[in-house]
Amino acid sequence: MSPAVEIAGLWKRFRIYSDRNTSLKASILQRFRARYSEFWALEDINFDIAEGETIGIIGANGSGKSTLLKCISRLLTPDRGHVAVRGTVSAMLELGTGFHPDLSGRENVYLSGSILGLKRRDIDQRFDDIVAFSGLSRFIDSPVRNYSSGMYMRLGFAVSVNVEPDILLIDEVLSVGDEAFQRSCIAKLEELRSEGRTIVAVSHSLPMLAHLCDRIAWLDNGNLSRLGEPDPTINAYQAESTVDGGVLRRWGSGEIIVTHAELLDASGQTTGHCRTGDPIIFRLHYTSKVPLDETHVCLTIQRSDGLIITGPTTRETGFQTGRLSGSGWIDMMVERLPLLHGSFEIAASLRDQDLVHIYDHVQHLLRFEVLPGQSAEPSGLLTFWPVWSVTPVHD
Repeated sequence: MSPAVEIAGLWKRFRIYSDRNTSLKASILQRFRARYSEFWALEDINFDIAEGETIGIIGANGSGKSTLLKCISRLLTPDRGHVAVRGTVSAMLELGTGFHPDLSGRENVYLSGSILGLKRRDIDQRFDDIVAFSGLSRFIDSPVRNYSSGMYMRLGFAVSVNVEPDILLIDEVLSVGDEAFQRSCIAKLEELRSEGRTIVAVSHSLPMLAHLCDRIAWLDNGNLSRLGEPDPTINAYQAESTVDGGVLRRWGSGEIIVTHAELLDASGQTTGHCRTGDPIIFRLHYTSKVPLDETHVCLTIQRSDGLIITGPTTRETGFQTGRLSGSGWIDMMVERLPLLHGSFEIAASLRDQDLVHIYDHVQHLLRFEVLPGQSAEPSGLLTFWPVWSVTPVHD
């Protein structure tokens, strides 16, 4: 069977202009030429995407991810090599791609649908589903120039996923929507995946890609650094990636240090993501230079923007670590994770029995993603799994 997307020897070049002629005189003196250098955004990319496969593309900013998607969607033409695409393509590459600002949301739905090759009767059949998914029924007849970026994204994504494409291309647009809409998007992508659609997604949300994708392609400075199963590829990428400019922020006297941290699922396997309501374990690995009695652990969970959610310590719970020497690990078990969907990270510190002297404190120790799970809340930080009841009072 032929692949849905075939990429062979793909090279893509751009010009970076050092100056531009700003006047007719300057243009004549420069003989209507501007100085520029060439930049290769993609270099010799080779891989196939099978029909029905979901593949994620990761890499640092400027590594060529968006350029690759634009080549697949035929918005850009390769300078060398070729890209063969078999099937209809729906691309969500930028907010409001294909939208006309002076047209209403309704008119832009029909415009985008026609660009994607649908006839008017086909759009008529899908229109109610598109509007319902976007949640913009009140604003569907307003000009899209008055839409917020989130509203743009809602409508654009709703059109892209409801035209039943053979191949869906997504470029980091899910990060714009609110929490409830992100849940709907993930559920829709899972539905399309189960239907056998081919999906190519660019995202910096590595846990989401690990959850959705069959394979991950890692681009590094325009080169295909690695292509393979999600977990090994993401782990290799994270191992070479750095946090806060390259150094973990840490301080302390150093008698005992946290070497690294892991998030473990219910089966004891290391993971980068979990779901609301899952049982999980935060594991802190330590190395002690000298034996220490009664070391206390402080663990802080915070949102990716720095908002602290909670900061439990072993002292508060009465847990005794005992005498620590050499190497080992300390586990904090959570029977039912109350965090709602979002990106989070942990910091950890090892202190003396009075919590005054700091042996080691490490910021940005572990990043993880919480996916929608056992919760009905559309937004917020935590769930309490409330139980409701009504007690009528009769006069």
